[in-house]
Amino acid sequence: MAIVLYLDLPTKLSEESPLKQSMQNYLEVVRETWGFDRLYPNQKEAIETTLSGRDVLLVLPTGGGKSLCFQTPSICNEKLNLVISPLLSLMKDQVDGLKLNGVAAEMLASSQDAASRGE
Repeated sequence: MAIVLYLDLPTKLSEESPLKQSMQNYLEVVRETWGFDRLYPNQKEAIETTLSGRDVLLVLPTGGGKSLCFQTPSICNEKLNLVISPLLSLMKDQVDGLKLNGVAAEMLASSQDAASRGE
């Protein structure tokens, strides 16, 4: 079961808007970065809602594709994306994977020493 909730705030975008262009190109980003030609409907809705500037709460089971839903808009918009997770090993794996794909990514964790957190 998937739950996608969002705040429906009116957003009007011109055709030349960088945000409008990023919304049109997100499937290309998904294809080039992860090799997927299609998304599940809930992933599509979550990504498009995020790209339109609205907040999203996405609840999916393990392996349901949540990571793709928060990483894709960040790549398309080239903006800071803050993800909070209690799973340190998952965070490390995702940061490493993003870096391998040329995406700037870092993590802060309680397990890091003060010097590492300050970088």
